[in-house]
Amino acid sequence: MSQLSLNFSVRSALIFFIAVLLFHLPWKVGAQGKPSGHRLNLKETLQYAERHSPAFDSPNRKSTLYDLEAQSAYRRFFPSLDLTATHGLRDDSPRTREHPWASELALELTENLYDHGVTFTKYKIAQLQKRQSELISKDDLNQLTLELTLAFVQFSRLDKLLEVRSSHHRLLAKEFGFVSEAYHRGVKTRRDFLRFKAQLMKSDIELSGSKDSLQKMESDLRILIGVKDSSSLILFEPLRAESPTSVSTNDLELSESLEFRSLSLQKEIHELEADLVRRKYWPEIGLSAQAKYGAADYLGTGNAIDQVDFVEWNFLFTLNYNLWDWGIRKRDRQVANLQAQIKNNEVQTKVQALEQKLDQTQRDLRQLQKNVALASELLMLEQQNVTLLEREYRNGKVSYLDMIEAFRGLLEARVGYYENLFDLQKANYTSLHYQGTLYEVISK
Repeated sequence: MSQLSLNFSVRSALIFFIAVLLFHLPWKVGAQGKPSGHRLNLKETLQYAERHSPAFDSPNRKSTLYDLEAQSAYRRFFPSLDLTATHGLRDDSPRTREHPWASELALELTENLYDHGVTFTKYKIAQLQKRQSELISKDDLNQLTLELTLAFVQFSRLDKLLEVRSSHHRLLAKEFGFVSEAYHRGVKTRRDFLRFKAQLMKSDIELSGSKDSLQKMESDLRILIGVKDSSSLILFEPLRAESPTSVSTNDLELSESLEFRSLSLQKEIHELEADLVRRKYWPEIGLSAQAKYGAADYLGTGNAIDQVDFVEWNFLFTLNYNLWDWGIRKRDRQVANLQAQIKNNEVQTKVQALEQKLDQTQRDLRQLQKNVALASELLMLEQQNVTLLEREYRNGKVSYLDMIEAFRGLLEARVGYYENLFDLQKANYTSLHYQGTLYEVISK
């Protein structure tokens, strides 16, 4: 009897242990960064992408790269100190040396006081490139945020349309149940019964397609934010189907665009790069100073370093002017001017394209606001129409075709309303991108 009680206690303890393990398993999965039941909103999705997506890592590294180059350009104004030590064997024929040992030690301090403005021009280019890289990095971050946000809005749109089609499917199923019951009682015709059944089957197909589209979009969104495991439990919380809280209908200023400010700096860089080539066409003036401490031939001679050491210094003015090179420098200057002009033309083309995008975005915002208002009114009318016709159809006062047309009109009105609503959200986020504030708005 005691043995039976012992076995029962062991089985009870084992069952209890398994139950506790199963109860806590979802929480362990959540602790690993894949929360069971928790859905990431837009802000959390952006934060996840910043931590895991390689694309979000590049902008900061580019900014750091140009910052280091700017620091190097500034340090070129300062003196450089070089230590040189040479030891080995050296001989000649006929021999002029008493021994084959060669030795030399030198400590050299050099300062380039003036080099025809080349170092200063390169410094200005580096500073402009640093400022430009900061703008480009910020613009790249806003562009990546826009791509992620538009994908998230598209996911939210598909989720809402799935909800709309599910509601429409339930409405058809409810009406089909009434028609089926009425048909079996002999009140409705077989034609109405079959037509409603066909409409329900079409709705099934559309609903299945909506589910597939939503699942594909969700999978694409996971890839976009850097999820490596395709079977990850990460889920997303769709955006609310509502108009943006603040939509700017004022014209976007071109000067506020990060891309425009970056392109303006690029023009200055092109001019300075061409100026470096043009300087070679004219006499080049240099001014330098150098101090050197060294020693030579102390290896194998028995001399100490302090016996053969020396100190040198110089302060030199250099003038270099090419008198004749068959027109090479002149053509180099022409090539530099042409290249700068071509690059500036490309920049101007980008500026014009950007200006068109800004104008189009503002026009889209204004038009979509009107579309949402009209679609909302149309949806209310279609809902009232379906409510009226549904009652009249059950009383036999309207035909099947009128009822089906009303259902189809209601579905199209709801789809049209939500599509315009999410298109308005996309246009608003695009406008924030061109203002350079999208990342701050989403991440705050």
